[in-house]
Amino acid sequence: MTHKFPLGIVQRAATLVDSSGVAGLLTEWMKADKKHRGGNTSALSTRAVLVAWVSVAMAREPLHMTRVAELLCTRLTPEIAAVLCVPFEFTEVNPLHMYERVNRATKRIMDVLDFKPLRTRQRRLTKAEWDVELEKRLAEEECNEERRMRMFRFANDLLNAQYLSLPEIVRREKLSVTIDATFMSSFGRGMGHAKREAQKPDDKVISEPDATWYIRTYESEDSRAAIRKSGFGWEYELVAVISNDPVFPRAVPHIVIAFNQHQAGTESNPRAREIFEDIIGRGHLIDYAVGDQAYFPGAHAEVLQDFLRENGAKLVMKYAKSQENREANGEGTIQGEKHGAILVEGQWYCPALPSVLRAAVVNYQKALADDRRNAKLSAAERKSRVLDHKARLDAQIKERERWEMRPKESPDDRGNYPMRCPASGPSRTLECSLKPAQKPLKNGTVALPVLHPPKAPGTCCTNSTSVQFHINDGGEYEQHHRYKSPEWQRIHSYGRQVIESFNSSLKHADNGLADSSARRKRGEAGQTFLVLLGVIATNAARILDWQQNFFDGTPAPDARSRHARSARPVSARPHPSRKGMSASRKAQLGLSAA
Repeated sequence: MTHKFPLGIVQRAATLVDSSGVAGLLTEWMKADKKHRGGNTSALSTRAVLVAWVSVAMAREPLHMTRVAELLCTRLTPEIAAVLCVPFEFTEVNPLHMYERVNRATKRIMDVLDFKPLRTRQRRLTKAEWDVELEKRLAEEECNEERRMRMFRFANDLLNAQYLSLPEIVRREKLSVTIDATFMSSFGRGMGHAKREAQKPDDKVISEPDATWYIRTYESEDSRAAIRKSGFGWEYELVAVISNDPVFPRAVPHIVIAFNQHQAGTESNPRAREIFEDIIGRGHLIDYAVGDQAYFPGAHAEVLQDFLRENGAKLVMKYAKSQENREANGEGTIQGEKHGAILVEGQWYCPALPSVLRAAVVNYQKALADDRRNAKLSAAERKSRVLDHKARLDAQIKERERWEMRPKESPDDRGNYPMRCPASGPSRTLECSLKPAQKPLKNGTVALPVLHPPKAPGTCCTNSTSVQFHINDGGEYEQHHRYKSPEWQRIHSYGRQVIESFNSSLKHADNGLADSSARRKRGEAGQTFLVLLGVIATNAARILDWQQNFFDGTPAPDARSRHARSARPVSARPHPSRKGMSASRKAQLGLSAA
């Protein structure tokens, strides 16, 4: 390729690398890992090669080392040389020789970031050699974990710098986010665990022995699991920023602000926790946190949900469909109990909540499925019935409000708050025999009679005033909005669409990361480096598009007030003693001095 590289792209890449400070970090890590004096300083600095890699990614060109080498010799201009701080005489270097320089400079970077090193990646190892490598990794576990955290900080320093490059008026004190994982396949073929273990010492292991199988299933209409997608490779956690108000979705560019990696099908939730700790540790506060079922409610509460609530986040999640003959805490089920109150689809209710209201979502799904199977219905009839079913669901979700436990106050700094039975107080919505002698309602309002009060009532029914709850009493399942309410639909659909759209853009842009042949660096760390470059490039394209087509100088909306939402308690205010990262985590990331 002989045409000159665009100067503007190189300038943007250099600004990003310099503002993030990662080139200096890499240099520090290289000095810390240095075991010998070494030779002469290379003419191709760490900063220069890193800016070149980011430039190639932002230009949407294939992430190949040959493209980086071409930028530094055959496509170099005096202006680009000045930005990269390299001599313009690089234009006289043979492209093959420049390729070797880029290879060595990139290897210097990867050596301090490679958390799963191998003695060589130039050939396939034998099973005996692979076993030796595994033993060596076990002996150097602490060192490799330090390198993994270096990769984590390297990635998130770059992404945070991209976010901070946005105009100040769109960077709110609280930001809303959506999280998901995206799968990237390995170029090499896969092999099952049993077959690997059965290999003889002289047999060759696969070229990417650290990759794992990814198998995703879905629940079909007849409740039988079916394989939806499978592959051999790695997964990457992405957290994208969304507007605090889904009514104004283009108030912010939908870019990824945090990133992590893990083996497919494992460690997703702990790595997501690392991401959220990092976001909060950088001084950001979280308003909405939207995730798919793998995170909310799929994670253990102490790993994700509790931490987020304690730091002020409002969770938005979807539940699994409840199935016959299978224990589940999905739609229509009782997900928890406290003081006699029941948790149904993320909200606390009176234990006398009618079964028809509790099963509203389940009955809605069943009605839709029955209509799909009814061949006698015309297309117009089926469409009309869908609207009727939806109107019935909306009415029943609205009717549930009468049965909700009501917060008397916002949570204190410890997350505790009092809740009142819906059949007590001056604004009660129910009339219950367990709550006699209540004052008459004002303005002629009529409370709904409770026809079947619980036979063994809890303290929420017998206490005369209120009972104390904690924001984490709902464990994995409690969320901010009423499930399937219009408010829930807006923020959940918006958040999920944003992250799915980003995943699609990341994989199917011009540099095509979905094609494993476009990612030819071997090893988990090498693949992570290339995927990170793809994320940065997708962010850059989205920021540019947003600035040209959507940004008009209007400030992004702040977090919406409680009065504009469902009558749910807000999460606890972040407490100084628990907000952000622990001291040990900061030390692990090298942030102890910050």
